[in-house]
Amino acid sequence: TTPPTTTPPTSTTSMPFVSDGDERAGDVEAPQSPRAPSPIRIEYAALLAAGVLALAGVRRSQRLRGAAPRTRVPDPPPGVVTTERRLRSIDAGERSTRIDVAMRSAAQALIDTDAQIGLLLVDQDGGVELRLTAPAELTAPWSTVGSDSQSWLLPASVPVELLSAEARRVATPCVAFVQVGIANERDVFVDIEACGTFLVEAQPDQADEIVTAIAAGLASSPYAEIAQLISVSLPAAALLGHRNAHHTASIGAAFDLAASLVGSTMSNERSSFSLRSLRTGGEMWEPAVLLLTSADQVDMPTVASAFPAGGHGIGIVATIGPGAAIDAGGRIRASTDEWTLDAFGLSFALDPVGMSLDDLTAVTDLLVDAVEPVIDIAPSGTGEPSPSESAELQLLPSVTAEPTLEVPFIEAPAGEPFVAREHSIVVRLMGGVDVIDLDGTPGKFERSKTVELIAWLATHREKSTRTAARTALWELNVRDATFANVVSEARRALGRLVVPEGDEEWLERTLTERLPLHKSVVTDADLIQERLDAARLQAPAHAIDTLRPAAEMIRDMPFAGTSYLWPDAEGITSNLVLLATGVAAELAGHALSLGDIDLVFWATGRGLTVLPGHEELIGLRMRAHARAGDLAGVRQEWESYERVIVADAWSDGEPAPKLLALRRELLSAPA
Repeated sequence: TTPPTTTPPTSTTSMPFVSDGDERAGDVEAPQSPRAPSPIRIEYAALLAAGVLALAGVRRSQRLRGAAPRTRVPDPPPGVVTTERRLRSIDAGERSTRIDVAMRSAAQALIDTDAQIGLLLVDQDGGVELRLTAPAELTAPWSTVGSDSQSWLLPASVPVELLSAEARRVATPCVAFVQVGIANERDVFVDIEACGTFLVEAQPDQADEIVTAIAAGLASSPYAEIAQLISVSLPAAALLGHRNAHHTASIGAAFDLAASLVGSTMSNERSSFSLRSLRTGGEMWEPAVLLLTSADQVDMPTVASAFPAGGHGIGIVATIGPGAAIDAGGRIRASTDEWTLDAFGLSFALDPVGMSLDDLTAVTDLLVDAVEPVIDIAPSGTGEPSPSESAELQLLPSVTAEPTLEVPFIEAPAGEPFVAREHSIVVRLMGGVDVIDLDGTPGKFERSKTVELIAWLATHREKSTRTAARTALWELNVRDATFANVVSEARRALGRLVVPEGDEEWLERTLTERLPLHKSVVTDADLIQERLDAARLQAPAHAIDTLRPAAEMIRDMPFAGTSYLWPDAEGITSNLVLLATGVAAELAGHALSLGDIDLVFWATGRGLTVLPGHEELIGLRMRAHARAGDLAGVRQEWESYERVIVADAWSDGEPAPKLLALRRELLSAPA
């Protein structure tokens, strides 16, 4: 099957896309499609699941950047935790980066040809195979698959650094690029725009699940951030809140909208693949993708003849009845025992990705939870604001806010230093996870799961049972012997690190489900929180002495370098990020009130290591520069903040209004 070769239209007038009668697309007299095996679920499509998680992660970061000190994220519902664990249970590794660099590298050689990337297969080791829409020549390290100059292979052994020079010279060439399934343990991606028309030939319920998965894949793909996604009967939730999502009332309106959004791209002699690769005219050359379900009655032969060949700005995903003689650039077909993908001259068995309504609801709930407002946890009854909430230190003021002249701190007795709780072992979470004694000596563990178990027990003291631990640490049911060995090693390794007193053990032996960790084993987050709570009742100079050791414990992003399934899903990582930025903001606020500019930059630097672009920390740094009379420094901090928010995928790049007001205030102040 090859892409349509019709001549691009020269106008965007309305066209008759709706079929007469009540039949589905294709032949109304055709028999029912054979019922194929169920499509695979989204958590088995590594890069599709990674896209949804990345979208949730970006939304969480945006929420955390705007959060004030003394806040936390709400506990996620159990269903959300389960969904995120499902999606995290399969690791995409570095495949996403490798795909991006490989596509850009190949696009550099295809700009002045009639070929473009139509299909891509990537294995778990990073080997990439491209299927072009027409024969073309690529240079080493690409090699042909057999004697076919339409299929090219990049072995997993080739580092991406060898491709980086070519990759940097082109923009993202394939926008409507989405995972459609798995074949022979390789993820299969198709460029819907290159296909022109991509059909799903199956029973209506199965076909709709596949279309829904394709829609969600596009909506969560960083490649498709600029794509225009258009639907009619597809549930609006399937587009996951994409900025360029459009829902129309009729098929005709959908096609008219697509034509108007794409405009002259349809009639350009160059493909949009080449135009994007060349960065032509500063345009993004965004395509429009129509996503049509079995409820959308479309006269597909009319569509195929009215719209241009693949690669000219419009891609259509639609369902059809069996045996319909419709030309298409790509097609997934159902049979009684398997699915087949036909695209660009290839035909092979495929396990397509599907998303049921239940799965869609679960993913939607996850993304909604990612933007739930933070909760204020300021101690009740004290009435004292944060140091950065005073008139002089107000970071994010409203335009009409009345200044407060002083901060009513409750001063601790003079000269009384902070005394940390008694403890013997620290589980460090604010960075890479490890276990140390009071001298900083790390424990030695044979299994990584042992360290994870200790970290889990230290953060779940109220529900530290054997069943809960096994469920959290393993996505599959683990053998009793395996779990017992991990528990035993944790007990022995902690005992080797610090010998417990008397007949006590760091991990208590019980005859019940309980698996309690000794109270003298604490996390660095516990110690930081303890200091933060104490400093809130202290005068600035005293509070600085209390908070500086807390800020020194912040080394990196919480759980850095781990792939644990539970911290992000349960909101633990987000709350530790808020703890780190809260400590940094409180310490910097006190330092600014005392005129210690160097300490302001040191403290905010610790917090920005955890969460770049945090609004309150950026505001403190801008105020510190202004206090020193360095307006160039104010501008530099603003530019640093802008780079962070612009770099976010799916971000509109708009700065926080209150931070923008602060910038204007500082730069317009008289010298």
